[in-house]
Amino acid sequence: MSTEQAAALTAEALRLRERADAVRVRLASEADRRQRFRYYEQLRLIGDDLRPLEAQLRDAGRLA
Repeated sequence: MSTEQAAALTAEALRLRERADAVRVRLASEADRRQRFRYYEQLRLIGDDLRPLEAQLRDAGRLA
């Protein structure tokens, strides 16, 4: 994996982690049970996108 590819994957992984953190903040203060389930679904989808990126970085020895 080239340095440019690693940088792009790392940036995307960081963006997804920041998005997940923002969802977690909203989830922590949400009183509505149905909305909390929607937040959990968002977190699952973010994780589904993040896992392959982290696996690629880990396999290339680029994940810290």
